[in-house]
Amino acid sequence: MYLLFEVGSMMNGENVLIVATMKNEGPYVLEWVAHHLSIGVDGILVFTNDCDDLTDRMLDRLEQIAPVFHRPNPKSLFPDRGNWQVMALRYARLFSVYKDAGWIYHTDADEFLQVHVGDGVLEDFHSAASDRAGRFDAVSFTSIPFSSGGHKELEDRPVVEQFTCLNKPYARLRSENSQAINAIKTMYRNDVAFDLRRNHRPLMKEFSAAGLVWIDGSANVLPPQFTDGKDKAIDAIGSTELAQMNHYAIKSAEAFLIKLERGDVAGVSRLDSDSKYWENYNTVGDADARFAAMRPTTRRLLDEFAADPILGEMHEQSFAIHKAKAKRLRNDPAWAEMVRRLGLG
Repeated sequence: MYLLFEVGSMMNGENVLIVATMKNEGPYVLEWVAHHLSIGVDGILVFTNDCDDLTDRMLDRLEQIAPVFHRPNPKSLFPDRGNWQVMALRYARLFSVYKDAGWIYHTDADEFLQVHVGDGVLEDFHSAASDRAGRFDAVSFTSIPFSSGGHKELEDRPVVEQFTCLNKPYARLRSENSQAINAIKTMYRNDVAFDLRRNHRPLMKEFSAAGLVWIDGSANVLPPQFTDGKDKAIDAIGSTELAQMNHYAIKSAEAFLIKLERGDVAGVSRLDSDSKYWENYNTVGDADARFAAMRPTTRRLLDEFAADPILGEMHEQSFAIHKAKAKRLRNDPAWAEMVRRLGLG
């Protein structure tokens, strides 16, 4: 039986489905699920990639008590074919929960959508955005990355509470009338006949010609060169007034070390030890503690999840697995240089 909780839907009963892929996100799963259900997401469909930290088992348990749907990534059957994320997103379209969704939102386990208006739920975003832009068919939320904020070790505390330092000086950039080009993640109407549906955004060459409307997180209507093209980034200055997507890409130094060993969920090499991924995300920007206090509905859901004897125990076990991995990697000579670069040596 599902837990009882109140959420707001995107608009007049049009339900919102998150589609995500995960690999070894165990310590963060409960907070992430609780957050998105509390802001009005109606269902979460997750594909996992060969987890060894109980992420998959936690999602199996969540499926029994919340609107979460877990399936193994089909690429596990075809290791020599395709991309982990692309294959999962294509496979998702075969499920009834996907076909029945009013809106689709692709996001990752280190991303938290935040609504700045009303009670902070998607219904409030839709109402405010509709007042400004009228009916819209897609919205791209700007990614706002957070740095490690100097955190070195893994802590069993909420992500939003631990990390409150952005990686860019947005206030200064705004005062200088400068740009801050950041990635996007997009929520879109499921009944639109997009040519392709990708992780950052769908593609449709004739989007504007069809009279469809695509907005950003400030409800600015985006131009045809964006909507009909392939851009996966927009200017963060001026695009986050109503909502934004907080991105905790690196978390602590130990968490990033584990992420490096795990590899990228998309199956690409951005995280290899020679990359500048850590340095790029760990720059010092503005302090932003607006999200450190968890929303009451999120806290209630998270407490219910933690009180479940199966989920609570698996969360503790998963965190212990991650701590053990961090200790092993910190003492492994093969990782010595990266340990030094992360300030863990």
